[in-house]
Amino acid sequence: MRRPLRYCCHIRPCPITTTTMNMDIDDLLAEVSVDSTPQESRDLQELTRCWVAERVAPEILPWPKELMDRVLARIARQIELVEEQTGNMDPKTNFRLIIIQTELERFKFLVRSFLRARIKKVNPLHIHLHAYRIVLFELLPSVVDMPNLIQIDTHPLHIQTLHNNSLDTPTSLLSPAEFQYLQSHQALLSAHYNTSFLSQFPATLQRLDDTTGGINMVTKPDEDEAVFVRALRDVGEIFVEGTDRRFEMKRGDVWVRPNMDDAEFDTQTDLSTQSILLAAAHHDISALRNLLRNSSANVQDSETGFTPLHAAIAACEPDDEENAKKQTNSKTNGDATEATEEQKQEVEAAVKTVKFLFENGAIWNDLDTNGDTPGCIAHRLGLKELYELCNPNYLASKLTFDRDRLLDDSSNGVMMEWETTLMRRSAELLAPTEGLRVLNVGHGMGIIDGILQEKKAKSHHIIEAHPDVIKRMKEQGWDKKPGVVIHEGRWQDIVPALVEKGELFDAIYFDTFAEEYKALREFFTEHVIGLLDPAGGSDGQGGKFGFFNGMGADRQIVYDVYNKIVEFDLFEAGFDTEWETVPVPDLDDKGEWEGVRRKYWVLNEYKLPTCSFIG
Repeated sequence: MRRPLRYCCHIRPCPITTTTMNMDIDDLLAEVSVDSTPQESRDLQELTRCWVAERVAPEILPWPKELMDRVLARIARQIELVEEQTGNMDPKTNFRLIIIQTELERFKFLVRSFLRARIKKVNPLHIHLHAYRIVLFELLPSVVDMPNLIQIDTHPLHIQTLHNNSLDTPTSLLSPAEFQYLQSHQALLSAHYNTSFLSQFPATLQRLDDTTGGINMVTKPDEDEAVFVRALRDVGEIFVEGTDRRFEMKRGDVWVRPNMDDAEFDTQTDLSTQSILLAAAHHDISALRNLLRNSSANVQDSETGFTPLHAAIAACEPDDEENAKKQTNSKTNGDATEATEEQKQEVEAAVKTVKFLFENGAIWNDLDTNGDTPGCIAHRLGLKELYELCNPNYLASKLTFDRDRLLDDSSNGVMMEWETTLMRRSAELLAPTEGLRVLNVGHGMGIIDGILQEKKAKSHHIIEAHPDVIKRMKEQGWDKKPGVVIHEGRWQDIVPALVEKGELFDAIYFDTFAEEYKALREFFTEHVIGLLDPAGGSDGQGGKFGFFNGMGADRQIVYDVYNKIVEFDLFEAGFDTEWETVPVPDLDDKGEWEGVRRKYWVLNEYKLPTCSFIG
């Protein structure tokens, strides 16, 4: 999966859970009303949300005191009950005790995970958090005259602050135990720093919160990191912190945005490009024919990244307000048929326009700034006929095997030799020993399949859809290699048959081209559970699943966001994911992109995922 990500904006409201995004997010929302859900289940859901939110937010989030008080009290009661029951009878025969212990472990796991996510932030941000905690008291009028608010300058790290003897604040970021940990952590650092080097410095250079010269030495949360926010209910108007932007969020809405200045994206538009895009959006083939005599069908808008194909398809999206009016009118005057006919005519005009653009060299897999191909937009709008015009173009395109690379007919990289190091490491983690059962979805240049062959797999299944790749596989004798079974076709058609036959694997690798993230998500949420042997693997502890993690790799911020999306979705699907950072050399210096139209990788680090079933 090698596509960048859709991202919108960055907001920081209170009654919304920070989380990950999928365009079908509505089906992830809870369908059960609060009143009908037991308090225990609501606490479990809320604790899970707090954990996920803490993991994806760059800053530490406010301590959920009421929730944690209830959860910790429940854990204490359950521990007492377990001890009491254990003393009275054999646990192996006490079914009730087993249920309680299982529930107890579930709560304890979530609490530990939540606290670890917070402590992971406290360690590097300790000075920032300490100062922030005191500033809260400076800003609260109700505590201005409190006697326990005192000015001191004896902080172990020489930080000028206001300390408060009481830890009960209306907006406390840290729990009392966390604040105590923060102080102990700072004391340990103080002793270490003083012994190592601080005591040798002049007094004016011993402050770790120094801002001399305009350089702030305090580590703060990375506010340029992308943050996802999903509304769990209608919350009305909210605002983007630090800006004057206000908008409404309804249940199911998702927003994401890095902390960027909109002025950075101000660009001059090209009139010729805009004329072509406008003609495409109006499905005006006559105007397009005239414009393309002196221009190309592959122009892109500098702000949105739209090509004429994007514009032609996106123009079919109905206006929400107009759509609502038509639906209302249909109940009273029977205009529903007319609205449907209008939409049908619009799509027919779009089909003719898209076909004309393809005939004039339009590229089917160009990405807009949201990371969408024209086919992605058609799929999102439910325009099947338009989607099917775009989707077959990859399988119908001519692939070129050129020494150390595989290119499509637009000279875009499909797979390249530099990926060998990444795939070798994936193979080592997925299949560490010989004689395992492996499945690879997407052969490409055959890099990882060649490495897996070195592992002398007991069975080696390969799914490949592109006819050029299949032809080359047979020329290279892959169909005659030991244990190899080649499945010709799309994985969506092949995998259900494998599951029906009861095929199980110790290792699965997924690396397809020209598919959006939704395809990968469908694969690991719907199909891996039926293919991966829970008692397989080299140690019998369960098989492992991996994939080429190249989504959004043309921009660091988008790549980081995609990693958070994938990690959350994998967790939702029941997978525990281990990430390994693998350095990537400068591919420009090595000449890897010479002759390649669009780079699909520009980063210096690769996040390698290895997934196994939770538990």
